[in-house]
Amino acid sequence: LSVFILLISSVLLLSTFQLLFYKIKEQLMILRALGASVKQVGRIVKLQLSLIISFGVLLGTTMSLLVIKIWLPQLIHVLHLPEARTELPIVFVLLIAVVSFFILQIMTQWQVAKSSRLLPLQIASDNEDLGLQWTKWKTIMVSVLAVIASLLLLQANLAGTGSNQGALFILIGTLLVCGIILLVIPYLFTAVLQMALKPIRKVLGKEAFLACQQLMPQVRKNMPIVLSIIGLMVILTFGSSLMKTLQHNDLAFTESQYETAVKIHNELNDPSLTPAVIKEMEALPSVQYAYAQSNNAYIALKLGQEWLPENYTTIDIKKYVQVEKLPKIEGNLHDGLLVTKSFAQRHKLMLGDHVTVGTYNFEAQQDMPTGELQIIGIVDAPIHHAELIVDWSSFLTSQDQTIIEDIMVETAHPQQTIDDLAFLEERWPALKFTDKATMIEQSNEMFMQRWSLFVGVFIILIVATCLGVFQTLLHTIYTKRGDYAIQRLIGLSPNGLMKLILTQVLSFVLYGLTIGTFIGLVLTRMLAFIDDGSPMSYDLLTIGITSITLLGSTLIVFALQGYWISRQKLANEIVDI
Repeated sequence: LSVFILLISSVLLLSTFQLLFYKIKEQLMILRALGASVKQVGRIVKLQLSLIISFGVLLGTTMSLLVIKIWLPQLIHVLHLPEARTELPIVFVLLIAVVSFFILQIMTQWQVAKSSRLLPLQIASDNEDLGLQWTKWKTIMVSVLAVIASLLLLQANLAGTGSNQGALFILIGTLLVCGIILLVIPYLFTAVLQMALKPIRKVLGKEAFLACQQLMPQVRKNMPIVLSIIGLMVILTFGSSLMKTLQHNDLAFTESQYETAVKIHNELNDPSLTPAVIKEMEALPSVQYAYAQSNNAYIALKLGQEWLPENYTTIDIKKYVQVEKLPKIEGNLHDGLLVTKSFAQRHKLMLGDHVTVGTYNFEAQQDMPTGELQIIGIVDAPIHHAELIVDWSSFLTSQDQTIIEDIMVETAHPQQTIDDLAFLEERWPALKFTDKATMIEQSNEMFMQRWSLFVGVFIILIVATCLGVFQTLLHTIYTKRGDYAIQRLIGLSPNGLMKLILTQVLSFVLYGLTIGTFIGLVLTRMLAFIDDGSPMSYDLLTIGITSITLLGSTLIVFALQGYWISRQKLANEIVDI
């Protein structure tokens, strides 16, 4: 967020400086004509730009200090966040302000150099040469970047996407891919617009055709506007998708931990808690059913001539079948074994196979056989993170002194059931009672706390971006009043002029929204490879609402400006030219 906010701030600063440069270009022309040197003009431009940056940094720093001292304590109280110190980290704040100042200065140095080197006639004609041209050097640069990105992503796959090295390669490769897309898209946009001119004229009329025709030379000039919107949508897409993914993953984790409405956890692994307590619990009127799960214990399987170390868990198989968590199991549970489908495929095991089991003998320093189990069932997924499952009646439970880790209790009234089970706490004080509904509620509350902080930052970013974009576009439209007056003279109606203005403005906004969302989705999807296998969710609702809001605001603002310009007396507009 911080990096993209700085980038958007830099782009908006360049856009603001373009407005300033437009207003002072006549002064620069006169100064250059009178003999002002490149260094003198550069000093003037740099001073003006530095003043803008300094004012913004000082104002932003002052407001952040007020937020920390006044708004943050209130936010902590409203969002029910843990108590936190709100002392002013003055050294850290000043360091951020200084670093931000220098980054913004560096980002705008090319504009200073460009302004100071221009000759008087170049300043007057600078806005005329606005076409995008694809050069040989750009082809070489894109090709080199594409090769580097491909090699990095390939190396990440070889090193393992989950490793530190693989994650770094994916991050750098993803940024390079996004940079290539950002570099190539303007040229594709211009080419597609060129091919679409005739269909646009047939379908949308001459005003839309004229607007798109005039749009192409302005693509480079208005790139700061487009980049601002693209940066905004990248932050929104990545941030909102990350938040939604966290929400879904938290919910999925809670669902996996709570197979029933209430869960009782044996925190101290008390061995005196036995499956016999289940009958007492099911005798309560508020309890529908209950079952116990053990901790995962060590087991060794002798497959061929080698011992395979594994973990197994113990469950009530009959109860699992009864509540339809498992298919019907045929066989003797005393020496029976359930295995997962993937485990059976890896080791070429089938129903009815007998396997020798053992445990580690510390005196002999090797695995020793303790009995034999028969595979009586093959299940689809692991249970309690174990691929080997036995019943509480298995001979392994007496050998290994299996301990109950969790008791799952199904009920329609969780709080009533917890109250009814209070007698268990008298016998085993270390038992921890929790219910799924409360855990989900707490998870949602934590998510809303994080989401509120993200939304607060993002609303400020949206407002700042919109103000910068609208300011630049309003000024651009206003300075072209002379061109619009000439077009009205040759037959363009007032309503046609409004349509032309709206088409041009909406084209840039739509372009930024579309490309920004696309790059955001690419960035999110590619970075998700770092944690490959974890599900990724996209918050399309938030993206859609933000896009519609931005488009709606653009439509209202420039419909009003277009109406005002198109209703001006043509004689007055010609005089102003």
